[in-house]
Amino acid sequence: MSTKRWSALLLTLLFTLQTAPLVKATELKVRDDYPEVYVVKKGDTLWDISELFLATPWLWPQLWQANPQVDNPHLIYPGDHLYLNFINGKPVLTKKKRIKLSPSIRATSNAQAIPTLPLTELKAYLKREQIVSRDELNGLPMVLGTNEGNKRGYAQQLWYAKGNYDGERNYGIYRVVGPLQRPKTHEHLGIRLMLVAVAKAKVADKEGMIALDIESSIQEINQGDRILPLYPAEQFSAVFQPSFPEQAITGQIIATHSDGRYFIAHEIVVIDRGAADGVKPGHLMKVIQTGKPIVDDDNQPVYLEDTSRYDQIEGAIINVGKTQLPDEVRGHLMVFRTFENVSYAMIMTAERQLSLFDTVTSAQ
Repeated sequence: MSTKRWSALLLTLLFTLQTAPLVKATELKVRDDYPEVYVVKKGDTLWDISELFLATPWLWPQLWQANPQVDNPHLIYPGDHLYLNFINGKPVLTKKKRIKLSPSIRATSNAQAIPTLPLTELKAYLKREQIVSRDELNGLPMVLGTNEGNKRGYAQQLWYAKGNYDGERNYGIYRVVGPLQRPKTHEHLGIRLMLVAVAKAKVADKEGMIALDIESSIQEINQGDRILPLYPAEQFSAVFQPSFPEQAITGQIIATHSDGRYFIAHEIVVIDRGAADGVKPGHLMKVIQTGKPIVDDDNQPVYLEDTSRYDQIEGAIINVGKTQLPDEVRGHLMVFRTFENVSYAMIMTAERQLSLFDTVTSAQ
């Protein structure tokens, strides 16, 4: 299994039990070929297991609801036998083939339970990107160079920076990727930074110069790069509640972690809605491809985007028949990190190829 696929499956373990909001959104669909019994193996994830039983594996939390055998689905261990049972017509996974409600002693295995949040897998990503405001960017220390006159460099070099110092600790050296804007309105949402190296910082002189002892590097370090404390991944919430936002939220995908325009499931994306809009980690949203406008000129349908620039700008086609194809739900994403105006999410499902500027909505 590729690293990207493995990380993607592991990231789904961020999400735990949620009651009404998710249940109302989509009904569980059980696979016709689900196994009679499944023995949990080391390395399994809740997503992996649910994929064996459900046609909609991203809704795995519902499998554990009202389940007297597994009140905490994360306390599942290699060697456990899981069975699909039905309670009031609803599927649940249990550790017993027949559900018994009589009192019993619950034993805890000494083996390592299936992890709920693979922080070791996520720490690298959580450190890798940051979103800051213009004012915050202007306040970050700037990399100046080396005494050897290097303009670019990698690990095992001593670089210097100048700016506000936050104490001796590990810092990330970040490169400005560019501003994030809301499509159409061009509203400024923040500036995206990408990690290029990790350094141990300490004061170099009385003038406040900062010495950067480069410990590791992903890309070459450039003059003008900025430094800031690494994101405290150890404080990253280990439990997300999968749910649909209570209020109406509509936005767009404005960037991808891979910088690709087109992508499929398991891609990390940035949406133009954040904490200020009511977005929270764990929010599940639909990804919608807006229907393309068709121009019916002389009974010859043409995509609006394929008409001349003059027609599109000057409105010369205003008197020509124009039809809007219907919007299509193409997938789902789950938010796992929020900033003030933007959020990071993972594409959980993609029926077809998705693209930048596809719409995301909280509508169920």
